[in-house]
Amino acid sequence: MYWYYFIYGLVLSGVTFSLVNDGKVRRYILRLYFPFVLFLLAIFAGLRSSAIDRDYTNYLSWFNSITSGNLFAQDWRKDPAFVLVSYIVSLFGWGYVVVALIFAGLALTFKLYYSQMVFWNRWLPLFFYLIVCHTFLSGEMTEIRAAVAIPIMSISIILANRNEKRLAMLLFILACAFHLSALMGLPILFLVLIGAKFHSRIWIISLIPISFIVVIALGGLLSAIAEYGRISQYLNGEIDTGGIHYLSIFLWAHIAVLSAVLFYFWKYMSGEEHLVAYCSALGLFFLLVLHANDNLALRASDVFELFDLFLFMIPLKYLKGDLRLVYAAMLIILGSALFESSMQVVQPYQWISA
Repeated sequence: MYWYYFIYGLVLSGVTFSLVNDGKVRRYILRLYFPFVLFLLAIFAGLRSSAIDRDYTNYLSWFNSITSGNLFAQDWRKDPAFVLVSYIVSLFGWGYVVVALIFAGLALTFKLYYSQMVFWNRWLPLFFYLIVCHTFLSGEMTEIRAAVAIPIMSISIILANRNEKRLAMLLFILACAFHLSALMGLPILFLVLIGAKFHSRIWIISLIPISFIVVIALGGLLSAIAEYGRISQYLNGEIDTGGIHYLSIFLWAHIAVLSAVLFYFWKYMSGEEHLVAYCSALGLFFLLVLHANDNLALRASDVFELFDLFLFMIPLKYLKGDLRLVYAAMLIILGSALFESSMQVVQPYQWISA
C-alpha cells in the first residue's frame, strides 16, 4: 500500500506552503504545485489496474459494449456523459484507460476550481489536502462518474449564489449528465435561484424537527420507491457502499464543527459561508434520517461532501494566533484519518501494465 502513502505525502507536503508568509511568493509556488499534483494524481488514478477497485470491471465492460456498437437509447438517457466520452474515445481507437484518465483529470480539475472559488487564501493547500484525503480513493479511484458530478454541482450552487444563474443551471445539467446523484442538490439550487438567503440559523436548526417527521414517515416511502430502477440497487443493498459508522471520527467532527459554526462563528460569517453551512447540514440530515438504509444514506450525504470540507475550514478563517495553528494541526490529523479510512475501499496499488 506504499503507493497510497506516496500520494498522501504528496498532498501533505503542499500544506507546508501555507506557512510561507510572503503572499506573492506563496501564490507563485502554488501555481507550480497544483498543476504538478493534479497531473500526478490523474495519472495515478487513470493508470490503475482493474484489480484495485470494485467498479473498474463494470466500467470496462460498459466501455467494451459501447465500442462494439451495442449502444441503446437508454444508455444515453441513463449516463450520457460516460457514454459520450467513451464513444469519442473509441472513435480514436483508444482503450478504456483513456476514459479513466479523462474522468480523473476532470474530477480533480473541478475540485481544485471549487477550492479556489471558495477559499483562495494561504490555507488553500490545506483545503485541497482534506479534499484529496476524503474523496480521491473513493472518487477518482472508484466512483468516477460521481467524482466529476459532485464538484460541478457544488460549483453550480456557488455560482447561483453569486447571481450567475444561467451558468449555474448549465453546470447543474452537466453534473446530472455525469451522475444522477447531483439531483440531490436541486432543492438548494432552486432556493438560491429564487433569491433565498441563509443568514438565519433557523435554516439549519429547523432540520432537527424535520428529521423526526421524516424518520416517522420514511419507512413507507422507501418501500414504495425501492422497486424503481437504479434506486432499488441502493435501497435494497445490491451495491456495497459500506456501512455508517456512528463512532467515526469524521461524523462526530462534522457535528462538532457544525455546532461551533452555528453557535460561535455564525455572526462573523459571510452569506456564502452561511449557504455552505446549510448545504453541509443538509448532507448530515440525509445521513441521519436515511440511516436505516446505509447505501442510500451514504450516497445522499456524499453529494454534499465538498461543502462538508469547506465547513471544516471556516473556523480557520476566524481563529487567531496559536488557536489557528492548533486547529490547522487538528485538520491535518483529521485528513490522515480520512485517508486511512478511505484506503479500505481499494486494494493494494498496481499499475495497469502489472
